[in-house]
Amino acid sequence: MVLTCGRPQAKAVAAVAPAETAQLSPISDAAFFETNEKSVSHNTVAAVLGGVPFTHTASGPEVFNRAPALLPAPRIMTRSSSHRSSGRRTSPTVVAPMLADDDEDDDGEDDGILFPNDDSPTRAPAAKIDTRYTVSTIETEPFHENHLLFRGLVDGPSVSSPLTLELLLDTGSPFVLISAELVDQLGLQHRKLHKPQPVTSFDGSASSVSSTLTEYVRLPIEDSTGQWRSRPCNALIVPSLCSPLILGMPFLSRNELIVDCKNRTVVHKPSGFDIVNPVMCSPPPTCDTRSPKQRRLDHCKLRLAVLDELKEFHVRNPRLQRSEK
Repeated sequence: MVLTCGRPQAKAVAAVAPAETAQLSPISDAAFFETNEKSVSHNTVAAVLGGVPFTHTASGPEVFNRAPALLPAPRIMTRSSSHRSSGRRTSPTVVAPMLADDDEDDDGEDDGILFPNDDSPTRAPAAKIDTRYTVSTIETEPFHENHLLFRGLVDGPSVSSPLTLELLLDTGSPFVLISAELVDQLGLQHRKLHKPQPVTSFDGSASSVSSTLTEYVRLPIEDSTGQWRSRPCNALIVPSLCSPLILGMPFLSRNELIVDCKNRTVVHKPSGFDIVNPVMCSPPPTCDTRSPKQRRLDHCKLRLAVLDELKEFHVRNPRLQRSEK
């Protein structure tokens, strides 16, 4: 059945109510509609969509033989229409409303419902970013970085004044290592390890050298300005070493040093002093250890010295003396 109507009135509300028909047996196959299309009477349906223009409605086998149509937004039923439809609760047959084209809308008013068409703008999908190349924004990564060196002072019984050396700070070394040559130069006391320590060292050649360390020394280290002094550290004696002294993790952790590889700083956490980039500070003021009596005597001496200086000044400048009348 096809129902054709004209322009709907504004704010018109109607309920869908099927007509009373005879009871039909259940249908299990859609082919039933093709064979008995003219013999079987279908329910009479009237549907009005408020504010949405349509040309006709279709029911029966035609519903199954056409593509699904774009359904309008559901409407809210008013209170009056809900009371009128509460009496009948029979399920209506399948209805597919046919929406009118834009050209048939004479008034040209916007009904407030948007439907997609071929001319509507489409949003381009967002481009996917490959996260494999967004780890770093640096165009050219460096292949080489200089060692982190610490200019420190080491002292021993065999030297009259501390030696200034470039000491290597190594966060990857589990030991503090010192060359046997430096130990002999400083005259440090050799100490025996309770358990020998096997190590593998590289002397610059293609092959590595394996050895067992059995001795160590104990020494403190100061920075070049003398403002910071480390705790005494245990350094294993190595016969051949690329640096006079390698300060590994025991030295860094025991002295609470924070290493910043990017800014190339090694900061003492309690004091905030940077041992790699030391800044000269003014010495703290000395405390006055004199007794109160000694302070009074020194104050009187200063007053007498000022009076003697004034007398000598007036002798050298007689015009400044007051004339006696």
